[in-house]
Amino acid sequence: ILSLDAYCDYNSIGVRDPMIKTVQKKSKEKMNGKEGKRDAMMCKQEIYNVIKKCKIEGVVISNNKRFVLINDRLLAEGDRISPDYDVYIYKIDYKSIEFSLDGQIADYSLIVSK
Repeated sequence: ILSLDAYCDYNSIGVRDPMIKTVQKKSKEKMNGKEGKRDAMMCKQEIYNVIKKCKIEGVVISNNKRFVLINDRLLAEGDRISPDYDVYIYKIDYKSIEFSLDGQIADYSLIVSK
């Protein structure tokens, strides 16, 4: 399992893992302008649209491992939620899950049912 940091850093020199997706980093100037804000809002909306299509069934947290059950698949932090979407699980907590897309993070609150 690779962390999201592995997807953001790309070294074009030497040997690299061919399975790691190469991602271009957005410049700070672009992210600080109006276009960057629009992109951030669009990314978060896209994350929420993907989450609506998912069935989030539960969270498992042990001493050093965190998993979430989505669409009958057990996923960990850094995993892609579906092969069809580029949305990744950024952080799993007792009360929420953070998802990421293109460097933007969207929080999804969990409701505990009895």
